[in-house]
Amino acid sequence: LVVNLAIADIDKNPFQTRYVQDDDALEELAESIKANGVVQPIMVRPSEDEEGRYVLVLGERRLHASKKAGKTHIPALVRRVSRQQAAEMTIIENLQREDLSPLEQAESFRVLSNEFSLTQQEIGERVGLSRESVANYMRLLKLPREVMEMLAEKRITFAKAKELLKLGDNDRIAQAALYAVQKGMNLEQIEMLVLQSVLQLVRQHRLLLVH
Repeated sequence: LVVNLAIADIDKNPFQTRYVQDDDALEELAESIKANGVVQPIMVRPSEDEEGRYVLVLGERRLHASKKAGKTHIPALVRRVSRQQAAEMTIIENLQREDLSPLEQAESFRVLSNEFSLTQQEIGERVGLSRESVANYMRLLKLPREVMEMLAEKRITFAKAKELLKLGDNDRIAQAALYAVQKGMNLEQIEMLVLQSVLQLVRQHRLLLVH
């Protein structure tokens, strides 16, 4: 059943890790909503805390664009789903978007792991990815803050960040990432840089053992 809900009665989605940018695309969506209304209803669930309020499940951009268009109400599909089901729906919707960043994806998996104690295997089964893919994304959350920023700003790629994690130590990862960005290194060059660094550490360790 689709109902016309007051936007003021809809609370934000607590499981949304994707940041909605106030960009040209959102402006275009707002203009379209002004002219034609919301074509595809959003999805909400009844609030567990307060009667008459709802929590957003799907349709973050449509809700933001409707506010931007000056709308006070929005068509919504009301579904009684659990918190875990709502979280999984949000994350699956996010995964289907091409502009989802690796860090946003990693944070989504962290939410499922921490909030609902799901294993990486269980997360993979729910979102249609292998356990290894889930593990690779979640490892990104171990990156030093400055390297996370490089990844968010697309100065380094997911594959390059994953390779740099092999260095283990945060200082070495940060230094190598900065060097790689400054030199404009490709993935193969970063792999060599990491290998050389690891071999150097092994040699240093052997020397310490000899002495």
